[in-house]
Amino acid sequence: MTSAVPNNSPRSTLEALREVRLFKDLPGEDLTAFASYFELAAVPMGHQVYKHGDPSDALYVVRRGSIALYRDQMGKPIQLLARVSRGEVFGELGLFDGFERNASARANETSHLLRIGKHDLMAFLANQPDLTIKLQIAAARRHSMNVSMTLDLSQRKDVRIRLEKEVSLELEAGTQWQAQIQNLSLGGLCLRGAPDEWQKHWTVRFHLRFQDEGLHVSGRVTWRRDDTLGIAFSRTDPHHEDQIQRLLRLLLDD
Repeated sequence: MTSAVPNNSPRSTLEALREVRLFKDLPGEDLTAFASYFELAAVPMGHQVYKHGDPSDALYVVRRGSIALYRDQMGKPIQLLARVSRGEVFGELGLFDGFERNASARANETSHLLRIGKHDLMAFLANQPDLTIKLQIAAARRHSMNVSMTLDLSQRKDVRIRLEKEVSLELEAGTQWQAQIQNLSLGGLCLRGAPDEWQKHWTVRFHLRFQDEGLHVSGRVTWRRDDTLGIAFSRTDPHHEDQIQRLLRLLLDD
C-alpha cells in the first residue's frame, strides 16, 4: 500500500539516486535521465510493498525509512531475509528472469520509496551494459544471501510458524475472547484481535484454546500495531515446549 509523497521534485529524486552505490558512477546526464523514470511513494509502517507471488514488476530504492524482506507462507517458518535502509536497492530479484516475487517486503516504519517499473528500467538498461551487470551481480548476491539464510533457519530450534487460525482466549477474569493466532514459536506468539487494553510492555496471562488442545500463556506484550500484537513468553514450566509442539501440530493439521 503506497501513497504519493507531497513536495516531490525531480531534483530531490536525483539527489536520492546519487546516494545509491549502484548508480553513483552514472554520468550526470544519464543519471538525470534515469531519475525521470522514478516515482516517489510513501508506505505506512506495517504495510506491504509487495508480497510473495506478486509479479516482479519494479525496482525500489529506499529514500527514507527501512524495509523488511521476508518469506511468510502458510504453515511454514517466517524467515527474515534482510532489512533494507536509506540508499539501498531492493526488488532486483526476478527482474531479469520474469519470475514472481520470491519474498515479501514490508515497511518497518513509515518509508519513502523511489520506484521504477520493469519496462522503464529495461529500456534504460538497453544502453547501460555496466549498470546491467551491476544489477545482475546484486541480484545474484541477494539470492546467495537468501540461500544462506534458509540454511541457517534449518538449524534453528525456535522459529515462528505462520498459522492464521481462530482461537479462544480464556482470560483471568473468566471471560472468553475470540482472536486469531497469526504465528507461534517456542519463544512467543502473535495475535490479531486481542483486547484493546493489551498494550506494549503489558504483562498478560491467559489460556489459549484450539479444539481440544490448550496452552497456558504468561508473557509480555513486546509490540502492538492496530489490532495485532506480539507476546514474548516469560519463564515457563518444563512441559511448556511440549504443549506448544502439540498445539502446533493440531493447528497445522486443521
